[in-house]
Formats: sequence, C-alpha cells, structure tokens
Amino acid sequence: MPSVPSVVIKPTALTGPWIERINGVWQQSVEAIIETGRLLCEAKEVLPHGEFGMMIQSQLPFGARAAQMLMKVGGDDRIRSNVSHLPPHWATLHELTKLNDDQFQTRLADGTICPRMERRDIATAVKRQQRANKERVL
Repeated sequence: MPSVPSVVIKPTALTGPWIERINGVWQQSVEAIIETGRLLCEAKEVLPHGEFGMMIQSQLPFGARAAQMLMKVGGDDRIRSNVSHLPPHWATLHELTKLNDDQFQTRLADGTICPRMERRDIATAVKRQQRANKERVL
C-alpha cells in the first residue's frame, strides 16, 4: 500500500510531464516496470536537485525505496533482455537484480526464473545454492 505523502506539492512545469509519464506506465507489465525504472533514472538526471525527491514524495504512487528498486530494475541489462521469461512483479524483478550473472543464467536455465515465479522462489533457490556451495567446501 503506497504511503500517503504528508505534504502535497503541486506539480511544477518541470515535474508535471514526468509525473504524467511515470504514472502512465506504472504496474502495467514487465516492459512497463522496466520503463518506469528507466524514466525514473532519466528524471533524476535532468531534474534540479530536490525536485526528483519531492516529485516521488508527493506525486507518484510509490515511495523513495520503491523508486530506488525500480531504477535498479530499469538499469539491469539482464532484465531488459529476458522480458519474456520474467514475472510482472516489480519487487520480484528487483530481487533478480541481486543475482550475479552466473546465478541469473543458472536460474533462467533451470526454470526458476519464469513468468509465474514469486519473490520467495528466487530467495529459496539462492539459499539452496549457498547451502550446496558450503557443503562442497566442507
């Protein structure tokens, strides 16, 4: 559930177009999630200091932490190049960005990464792999 901003700030000439575009693609599909992250990255680069944070706080349907997570998803080449294999859940996509390249490719190949996966699926698979690695060392 998105938090309700304590202070409502009216869109400015600078933030208005970003607010409209980012809200327009939010939560539609994997492509839209990636595009949301990409737009957030772009907006952060071009908006004056402070405008970006205020825009997130008062005009977007998610908070600063979700914006950071979306930006990481939008900037991950592995996510962008495997859209057809990914779930349409931004928090799950963010978990996938935490995998190294070998882990990502392994989970893609073994079917762990698939459109119906949930965030806990990747966490379980990673823990299982860590246990197996520990046992090989012992």
